[in-house]
Amino acid sequence: SSGINAEYGGSMIANHPYKDSRDGEDKPMKTVERGKAFNENATYTVNDAIEMAGWGRYQLWVIGVTGMIYFAHGTENQLIILILKNLECEWNLGSFEIATLAGIFYLCYAIGSIASGNCADKYGRKLVLKINAYILTIFGIFSALAPSYNFFLLCRAIVGFCIGGSFSVSLVYGQEVMPTKLRSWNVLLLCTFGVIGR
Repeated sequence: SSGINAEYGGSMIANHPYKDSRDGEDKPMKTVERGKAFNENATYTVNDAIEMAGWGRYQLWVIGVTGMIYFAHGTENQLIILILKNLECEWNLGSFEIATLAGIFYLCYAIGSIASGNCADKYGRKLVLKINAYILTIFGIFSALAPSYNFFLLCRAIVGFCIGGSFSVSLVYGQEVMPTKLRSWNVLLLCTFGVIGR
């Protein structure tokens, strides 16, 4: 489908078709005054709005937030490997306790991914991402200050749940708010944050 340039609010929107709800065909947008709809019978999607708005400060903010989540994901994955030997000596842990520390993180990671994905579809990705990030921060600090094995195990379980939830939701959220042509670059950038975190 082809479109014509349309001036809306002082900015040019080039070659962007809309769906006419009467016959479902793509039709070109018309030049309108600021604050008026292009066509009262047209159907516009959120994706259409993102494509019209393009890249901006909000997308940059989303990259920063989701990038830090990927950084935390990479760090948390490596953390337990680096400190297991120290914990084994500090708390006199056996092989079962050591295996449980690693296993509980990934078990809760899987549960968190599924639960947060369902909640994000129902209540919104931004809200679920915020809740996961706040809880992750709190229990990440508690993990560092844990006085006993059982408390540390509980903190690692909650951290695993939140990392799994925020990891899956942040990727989808980051992609949804990006213009189509920048989505592949967004994934590459997020993965770079994860690699730096490791």
